[in-house]
Amino acid sequence: MIARTIRLYQNSFSGLSRDVWILTLIFFINRSGTMVLPFLTIVMTSSKGFSLQEAGFMMSAFGMGSIVGANLGGRITDRTSPYPVMFWALFLSGLVFFMLLFVDSLLGYCGVLFLLSSIADTYRPANNAALAFYSKPENYTRSFGLIRLAANLGFAAGPGLGGIIIAHFSYDALFIVDGLTCILASFAILIFLDRNKIKESKAQKHRDEQSLGIKIDRRPGRDKVFLVFVLLNFLTALGFLQLFSTIPVFFKNVITYSETQVGLVMGFNGLLIALIEMPMVYSIENKYEKMKLVGIGAIIFGLAYLPFQMGGLLWMAPWMFVFLLTIGEILNMPFANAWVSERASAKTQGRYMGIFSMGWASAFIIGPTLSMYIAEHYDFPTLWILTSVICIGAGLGFLALRKKIALSE
Repeated sequence: MIARTIRLYQNSFSGLSRDVWILTLIFFINRSGTMVLPFLTIVMTSSKGFSLQEAGFMMSAFGMGSIVGANLGGRITDRTSPYPVMFWALFLSGLVFFMLLFVDSLLGYCGVLFLLSSIADTYRPANNAALAFYSKPENYTRSFGLIRLAANLGFAAGPGLGGIIIAHFSYDALFIVDGLTCILASFAILIFLDRNKIKESKAQKHRDEQSLGIKIDRRPGRDKVFLVFVLLNFLTALGFLQLFSTIPVFFKNVITYSETQVGLVMGFNGLLIALIEMPMVYSIENKYEKMKLVGIGAIIFGLAYLPFQMGGLLWMAPWMFVFLLTIGEILNMPFANAWVSERASAKTQGRYMGIFSMGWASAFIIGPTLSMYIAEHYDFPTLWILTSVICIGAGLGFLALRKKIALSE
């Protein structure tokens, strides 16, 4: 049993190219440096003296910049190459972090945060496009899963490191360290990544598409199936992103968990992903259709909110919620990325990934504000029921879209 488990882990990480591993390491460095985000509202209210509403404006500016960056990054990637977009996104965002040291007004912070996310989020579609070119088609899903693993490990390390920096130095030191990690990651791209391999892979994919008669001129803005997929993914993201907005408040104020207990439950998500995502993806990636797994994952998101209706067993609900949400996340997210990558052609990889990222950015802007409004003006049980219905509805939508694609093909 133990030997079989060890082989499963070995097999799940084997066969991925050297460049995919380098991209993963760079993504980990970059994610480890995102220590500012968890503390941003605390910095602005406790250290800079802004109100909660003003801090909310800043976060909205950051979210709007994400939409701009995702769209811009996708377009530039297709016109040039993922390589320069990734380098300049990391290098310039590192410099913009230093600008946060020299502003002191609400308008100034909103402007710099909008600029920061506009530049930084051009990296995501470029990174995903590069991942597609560096990976073999049969390894797409595991490659995206590996990147997600790096993101989760980096995001777990970042806040802890940020807390140490605040305790021993200052809030401003966060901006300096975050900027330096971005610049460090940008130079890692120059030193370690093979830019010629992207060109060769892109050209080979283009030749393969021509020989197979694939519609290489299909545009993401006119691809109705893809746009429906993005809309359904947006609805799914509204449910998943509760994990970072209303869920911690609910755990603390309603279930009366301490901050330590909240942290342990939230950390359970990252631990599960680190332990089981890659072996689970490896075991099922070539056995089931990607769209089917995406839909099942969205349905499990909806089911994850049902334990909050358990009444007397409510104290157990957070652990059941995080377990179910994580299983849904493993089924939904890497396979959704892989489906988009396969849907795009060699010439449109960046734009497809850009619009896909915009869906998530839109949910990041709308979701927390809308969910907080529902919880405050109605109650949490109403919010959980609505969220469950939305996610299950989106999951059924994915399954219906899968059938439509099968009929049209």
